[in-house]
Amino acid sequence: MAESIDLTPSPRVLRMLGEIDFKAWQCLCEIIDNSIDSYTSKTFKELNVSPKIKIKLPTPTATTLKETDMLEIEDNAEGMTYETLNKNLKAGYSNNDPTDKMGLFGMGFNIATARLGTKTIIITSTKESVEFIKVTIDFQKMEKLGRFLAPVEKIPKKLDQIGTHGTIIGITQLRTEHIKPLYQRKKQVDKLGKIYGRLLSEKNIKIDYAGHNCKPIKHCTWSKYRNGQSTKGSVPAVIEIDENLGEKKFCSTCWIWIDNSESNCPICGQNSSVKKRERRIKGWVGIQRYFDKKHFGIDFIRNGRVIEELDKSFFDWLDPSNEEEELEYPIDGHGGLGRIVGELEIDFVKVTHQKDAFDRNTQDWRDVRNFIRGDGPIRPRIAKSRNFPENTSPIGELFSAFRKTTASVANLVPAKPNGSAMISDPYISDLKQKFFEGINDYIDDEKWWELVNQASTEEEEEDDPFDDAEEDGEEGGEEGGEEKEKEEEDDDNLKTQPDTALSQKYRLDLFKNIDIRVIAEEALEGSHVNGFQVQLKGNELIFIYWPKSPVFKENLLQPADFLINELSYHFHSIARNEVSKIPISVVEIKLREKYFSDLHPTLSELRRQIDLFQEDLIHHFESKTSEFKINTSVINKNDLDAIRKKLAQNEFLDAKKIEEALEKGEFMSYASFNVLKSLMLEHPQLVFDGDFFSKKWVSDKLNPDMLHDIEEMQSFLNDIEWFNENNSAVGRLWRGRITRLAGTLAILMNWRA
Repeated sequence: MAESIDLTPSPRVLRMLGEIDFKAWQCLCEIIDNSIDSYTSKTFKELNVSPKIKIKLPTPTATTLKETDMLEIEDNAEGMTYETLNKNLKAGYSNNDPTDKMGLFGMGFNIATARLGTKTIIITSTKESVEFIKVTIDFQKMEKLGRFLAPVEKIPKKLDQIGTHGTIIGITQLRTEHIKPLYQRKKQVDKLGKIYGRLLSEKNIKIDYAGHNCKPIKHCTWSKYRNGQSTKGSVPAVIEIDENLGEKKFCSTCWIWIDNSESNCPICGQNSSVKKRERRIKGWVGIQRYFDKKHFGIDFIRNGRVIEELDKSFFDWLDPSNEEEELEYPIDGHGGLGRIVGELEIDFVKVTHQKDAFDRNTQDWRDVRNFIRGDGPIRPRIAKSRNFPENTSPIGELFSAFRKTTASVANLVPAKPNGSAMISDPYISDLKQKFFEGINDYIDDEKWWELVNQASTEEEEEDDPFDDAEEDGEEGGEEGGEEKEKEEEDDDNLKTQPDTALSQKYRLDLFKNIDIRVIAEEALEGSHVNGFQVQLKGNELIFIYWPKSPVFKENLLQPADFLINELSYHFHSIARNEVSKIPISVVEIKLREKYFSDLHPTLSELRRQIDLFQEDLIHHFESKTSEFKINTSVINKNDLDAIRKKLAQNEFLDAKKIEEALEKGEFMSYASFNVLKSLMLEHPQLVFDGDFFSKKWVSDKLNPDMLHDIEEMQSFLNDIEWFNENNSAVGRLWRGRITRLAGTLAILMNWRA
């Protein structure tokens, strides 16, 4: 008999599973997945009960945990027999088909529980059983004994327990640092509401998290009955998707897709578990009612559970000529704010073991990407210049129809009373908040539609400034023959790229029924004595500028400054107005106010920038509080009292829980700028982390460079603090400080990651 080597691993392997980097919420989801899978069984449906999962935290805070405290996850599913439980608890075992189920019980379960604590107790029973089965998995004890043995107890049911069913997972000897984030209750409730939102709605599953009901969190989209216009015609604000990508063979034993030409699985060699399966994409992509810096992108879903949230990879285009990715959306105006969102169920695409991403190296993922965004650019001019056909994918259609950020009904962009775009506004924030709070009058888009209808009804959409199409101008205004040919020849030799920020249709209330369409191009090489040139063809202005020109290198002027000047002149010229009636300087001011508020910002624009900076800072601190202890002693007593008052009024917390919230840093949404400033100076490493500011400190000890960073940051924060206290004064000194503040905000923006 040939010799062999026993490869049975040491029980230490189970404990080592706890070192795999699973976040606390991922661990919970691994356990929840198994419960949800059990709700889909025929046996459970026959029980005729409403599915409910309860998560119980052992103590009010993570700081008071004892070794015996237990985290519990309880369900009322069908429960498990001894035989089923015995199989499911084996590391690596799963009888689930990953295309139909979410849970991969054995491995995922052991990783999740080991990550949360070193001892796990499972208590389960079916309706028919007269006893509970209790299994204790003690990783430390197993390692000490050197054996994979988990003791089993059978506990008879009491009379009032007859007919009960379900499973309780109890985890003790908890890893305090790992489970600390679970005590951020609101964040976890929202997280679970997002991940399982579709299942909570469609399957009527209830998840109770520490006494709080997890509600489905949906996207705030326009109605599918609203429309925009592309070059091909009307495009709905929400495009519904139900696409069959064709059948493919799948091995349910090895969990792999197989080429249709193969009969047997190349891994197990069998054909009994190989069957053809449908590869279907279901869901939608659409337009969010508001623009946001972070909250846009596609949710990718597997069997009802969100695997990847707000993914933005489909907004990049891979250029096959150099294999470099180019960002295509958002690139127009308002500093990277986007609003294309979606939910796509792609059950057939393989997921990672952590179930936090889909495997992007598979043909299935590439097929999904190709259908949803196409293989060519979504920017029409770029597609044309690189010999790609027009992109008619769902994302391509949305991009074409809703690319512009100017206020109009056709763009579905809300307008202020003066007709300018309402991108960031307290009223928009209020509408968002009430939508996500689930207030009935704010669920549909009617109140947003009212804002959209404040935009000018005279907006003409057939001349889309962002369609990137190269249109011929009217011949009547041009020099003919030879000169035109030379101009075209020069244009052909000049290498440029579109400046989509400057390219748009400009309109002012000063001039009735006049708009000028600007096509702006940035020259990629060479220079020009004036820095720019313009061509006027009727109401179309072609603006080409050379960024390497000495004009831009030797002073602080930007291309937009020259464009504003040219536009002011051409508005006068087209309207045939006398300068005495409407001075050109007045036209320039109006253009700056409406279209270039960030170039020489008004007080309201400076306020908007500060508010956005503060909002981003709050979100960042909230994401860090679970891993870093905030020193609240540096906060002014009056500011602390104000926070306490807001926690009591808005969160309904008693005095004890208010102090716990302060200790854990769960107060950021109520922090004033002065509070945030104090925390930034006390904990500068939290912002110099490569995520908030692009600079990342690599040392824990302060060095001269780091001290310089702190000094600079303090100076910038002082400018903002000054403005908050002095935003309505006048005088030369005050104007000088305002100018400095504008520079401060520009630097902070450049500092941002």
